Amino acid sequence: MEKIILTARARTGSGKSYTRKARNAGWVPAAYYGFGIAPVNVEVNAHEFGLLMSKHQHNQLVELVGEGVPSGAVAVIRDVQRDAIKRSVFYHVDFQHADDKRLVKTRAFLKLTGECSGVKEGGILTQTVHEVNIMGPIDKIPEVVTVDVTDLAIGGTTMASEVVLGDEISLITSKFRVVARVLGKAKRN
Repeated sequence: MEKIILTARARTGSGKSYTRKARNAGWVPAAYYGFGIAPVNVEVNAHEFGLLMSKHQHNQLVELVGEGVPSGAVAVIRDVQRDAIKRSVFYHVDFQHADDKRLVKTRAFLKLTGECSGVKEGGILTQTVHEVNIMGPIDKIPEVVTVDVTDLAIGGTTMASEVVLGDEISLITSKFRVVARVLGKAKRN
């Protein structure tokens, strides 16, 4: 898994007033924490972080680089607080330290593969889940996981248990979660 470099700096203040000024100046307040390291309050470049989120790369490894940030600060995005209406406005980000020796919990995008037999019969394929939660070593975490819907007939469903995962990767999302289904035939006028 490749690392995305994100400009960061140590946060010098706290409170509503300080964080509002930081956001207006183009920085998103954040926290960097994890097992075996002291938590650090940081700010990340809002433009760079917005690009990362708009390209759907939030399940990538992120390396925080900048003044006051510990060297080798490699992390996964654990939580993002954003505006409910203006989705490009971020209020706070939690970065969890990614250690080579420990397992990491993260999300992976779910991609449907194959030509669905139910669609060929006139049904409508719907994908009900677009991401699944997984856990594994950092170097084995995939960006995308797949599930084959070739044999899915009208009225059929595919569960999360059928998601193809790599070696040493385990599924955290319930294996009984429906990830895709084929609805009945579409009505014609």
